[in-house]
Amino acid sequence: MSPFDLDVDTVDERTARALLTVISPPGPAAVTGAWVSARGPIEALRLALGSERVDMHELWEVDYWRTTIRERVTQLGVADAFSAACEPDARVLIPSDPQWPTGLDDLGHWAPVALWAEGSTDLLAAPYTDRVAIVGRQAATEYGLVVAQQLAGKLSDRGLQVVSGGAHGIDTEAHRGAFVAGGATIIVMAGSLETPFPPSNMDLFHRIRDNGGVLLTETPPGILASNTGARARHRITAALSGGVVAIEARDRSDIPDACEEALALGRPLGAVPGPVTSATSAASNGLVARGQAVLVANADDVTRMLRHSARSEAQHDASARSQRPSPPHDPPL
Repeated sequence: MSPFDLDVDTVDERTARALLTVISPPGPAAVTGAWVSARGPIEALRLALGSERVDMHELWEVDYWRTTIRERVTQLGVADAFSAACEPDARVLIPSDPQWPTGLDDLGHWAPVALWAEGSTDLLAAPYTDRVAIVGRQAATEYGLVVAQQLAGKLSDRGLQVVSGGAHGIDTEAHRGAFVAGGATIIVMAGSLETPFPPSNMDLFHRIRDNGGVLLTETPPGILASNTGARARHRITAALSGGVVAIEARDRSDIPDACEEALALGRPLGAVPGPVTSATSAASNGLVARGQAVLVANADDVTRMLRHSARSEAQHDASARSQRPSPPHDPPL
């Protein structure tokens, strides 16, 4: 079925949100989120697939959005994924579900429209302050890998959920450390539930899913992992968590990673220092030197960072948490 053949009047909110994630790629996610906020998911879907005229001050934005969607639906597998998403799917989470992570609300229009999840999804209902994200390089050193696994295990022993992105290197060892310690870990995946990325970690992902953890992604079934989607998941990793810890952080670039997303959201950021002779630790050391991150050497430092953040949270204006810009509605003259 072509998406443009859909009778939107037959669609409920859950299905509408699932379909929007299929046809609207992560790039213009804020535009999709803005229309969902303004009109609701069903009317946003109708607007996305339709050709109705809109007010002139919104015209340029809707035209760009619709063009992106029309290009998207010509890609291999998207039409089949759209048809599959029309079927009831218990794995789809939407904001009205009790398992929806409240920390995602801080993303505003950049929040995912829906998420696919498997495993112990009740974990997601916990306050985001009960979670810590551990992130870092894929090409990590032995030092970084050992620290990631040990730190994740110690944080799990303290009852904290460990969040990471499932990539090779620091992410993998953070998940493994929490799992071995018998703690809860949440994998914010780059691919879909059926085709996780990297595929070499599939066995680990499934063991975590089947033993108290959660697999979480905004990539719908039938859609292959993309670089854009992999990068976009960093905002979810940061928003899910009460704080982010960087171990051998990657060098800064024009693409926000979980550390930059944490700073934008006002989440506390910690960094594990490394040898000054190691290029892989230069970015982490730099975060501390610039005062953007607190120095973290052990689980005590992480819990202290979280407590300090919790004390200041009551005085923090929630409307100012996210420094991400909302999509504009007035085009420049």
